[in-house]
Order: sequence, then structure tokens, then C-alpha cells
Amino acid sequence: MLKQTLEPVEGGHRYSMDSLQQICDAIAQQVEALDSRIEAMRRKLKKKQQKLRAELSPDLDYLKRRLAGENADALLEQRAPPKSAPIRPNPTNPTIRHEHNFPWVLAVVTGLDYFDNSIFSFFTSLHRRRH
Repeated sequence: MLKQTLEPVEGGHRYSMDSLQQICDAIAQQVEALDSRIEAMRRKLKKKQQKLRAELSPDLDYLKRRLAGENADALLEQRAPPKSAPIRPNPTNPTIRHEHNFPWVLAVVTGLDYFDNSIFSFFTSLHRRRH
């Protein structure tokens, strides 16, 4: 904006219509770039959220069934992998044990929610500054 030409008006200077159009175009271009980056981040976060949801669903099901009074040992047996097919570690695709990841999953979900709220707050604060 500082490089744009000012035209004299009564009592001071104002931006010319050409300058205002250039400023408008530049800001619109920045907003479009931000929109595309936000959309890309939303897609990436959505994939991560879906994966986390798939990992948490069995835990939630277990907890609901336990609260409903089902036997803990029977439920744990249902969750356990079949004994005839032992799990072998695969270096390219390590097996994840859900019960060890619960604190991390909770932290990631909380972080995603915080990130989403932060982005929203940032853009609403920009909107408030303009008006």
C-alpha cells in the first residue's frame, strides 16, 4: 500500500482509483491463497481425524459395554487377536496397540481441536480489525 500513488484532495491525499484496484487485487489474491491452504489443511486434518476415530471406536464400544454391565474378561477376550494367528512385527507397518496409545490419541485430538479453534480465532480477529 505504501508504494501506491496518492492523489491530492481537499484537505489531504487519498489513494487513486487505480491504486485502490491494485490493493484490492493484491488482497484478494492473498485471501485466495489462504483459502486454498486452509482447505488443504482441512483435508489433511479430516483424514487424521477419521483415522483416530477408527482407532477410538473399539475403545468407546468397550467402555459402553462395560458400563452396561457386560463381563470385562469376556469383552477383553473379544478384543484380543485370535491365538491361532500370532501377530508378528512388520518393520514397514508396525502394529499399534490401542491401549498404549490412548493418552497420545487424546492429546492429538485435543491438539486438533485447539488448532481448529486457533485458526478460527485468527481469522475472526482479522475480520474485526477491518470493521
